[in-house]
Amino acid sequence: MADKKSYSGMRVVCADPKKPWYGHVGTITNFNAHSAGVRYDDDLAPPPTGHWAKQDRLIEVDSDGVPVVAVDDKLAQEMARINEVASLVAKARESALLAVDVYNRPGTSFRTAGYLVMMVIAWTSALLAKFRSEKIDPHYIDKKTGKVERVDGSPKTWSPIDCVRKTFTNTKDPVRANLVFAIQLRNKVEHTHCPPLDDSLFGECQALLNNFVDFMAKEFGHTEPLGATLNFALQTSVERSPEQLEAIKRYFGPDVEALLDFVGDYRASLDDEVFEDSRYRFRVLLIPGTANRARHADTAVTFIHEDDPEAAELAKKLDVLIKEKRIEVHGSGKLLPGAVAAEVEPRVGFRFTASTHHARAVKHFEIKGPDPENHPERTDSRYCVYSEPHKNYLYTNAWVEKLVRSLGSADAFKEVTGCEPHPLAESKP
Repeated sequence: MADKKSYSGMRVVCADPKKPWYGHVGTITNFNAHSAGVRYDDDLAPPPTGHWAKQDRLIEVDSDGVPVVAVDDKLAQEMARINEVASLVAKARESALLAVDVYNRPGTSFRTAGYLVMMVIAWTSALLAKFRSEKIDPHYIDKKTGKVERVDGSPKTWSPIDCVRKTFTNTKDPVRANLVFAIQLRNKVEHTHCPPLDDSLFGECQALLNNFVDFMAKEFGHTEPLGATLNFALQTSVERSPEQLEAIKRYFGPDVEALLDFVGDYRASLDDEVFEDSRYRFRVLLIPGTANRARHADTAVTFIHEDDPEAAELAKKLDVLIKEKRIEVHGSGKLLPGAVAAEVEPRVGFRFTASTHHARAVKHFEIKGPDPENHPERTDSRYCVYSEPHKNYLYTNAWVEKLVRSLGSADAFKEVTGCEPHPLAESKP
């Protein structure tokens, strides 16, 4: 090392393989005749005098962290691995911030799709950083040659979905379920025209970010967590009307139907425990409130834990509000089974009755939900709603359109209804 008088503040790398900070770069804060105390850059809670090591086991580095003298291959490889982890962590954090910026920016039409693309990059970078910090090589190995597979000359890194599966091995983990959903949906929106899905996917999007913040804090323990740089996005109280939603579906055609079908099918495949877990889908209800003391609000937004007694009391009140709302909106613009059959039959060209064919189609697509006996209100609201006052189900125009698309051929008709199709008799001249 340099002259003793210049030790303090010197940038060094630990070259002692017996030390846990081997390969890490830091700054000398203390020293004596033979040793020096170093505060390493990625040590979040260093001791007051730093980590001590013999002076001859510390190598000076320049402002970029590059040793000023030649080092052995082992140390060079360890420094490269540590730098890779730091680079991946920084990339993960910046990608997540970009994702939130895209999502919260007013006027953005590519909101959810752009958010998902950037959040998948963020999560993939974070998971790769975890693997490299644990000295795991996240590359595919060719089974024939035993060597790392290459794509366009570069090592083939594990895909996002494989990174998730290797990290979250429990298939019932709601964090894993949320990530798999995000990755699969990202794959779809990357290669097709994406309709506006913000309203229906907010819960999954927010959970994706919450889980990321928790993961980064747990694995890398940042003193400046991602959440410290974020704030609540301003909201309006305006919701799209059913007529607007139907217009959007018609405008975007099969693109929106295909994506909505994917979302519905994926959610239906989850266990109730996973689907209801806030780590899979975050739900929040914003209710105007008042401060504890006038003009002295401690915070404008308060989160109540689900175990808090106040949460139970609020849930009771909300249950009443939800029931009242359900009574008010049901029946508006909706169809009874007979009306659905009357619209579908002439358009598909086959005999289609409410009592048989329609009933079987409803069961085939499971639009009444997983447990209609005990929870008739848990329907797929795109196609069907439960009328509490009349104790019956009403169907949407979107359901009519889905049936028309799904029953267009004889084979498809039989698959959905389980019945042989009978073509309608031609009208007599």
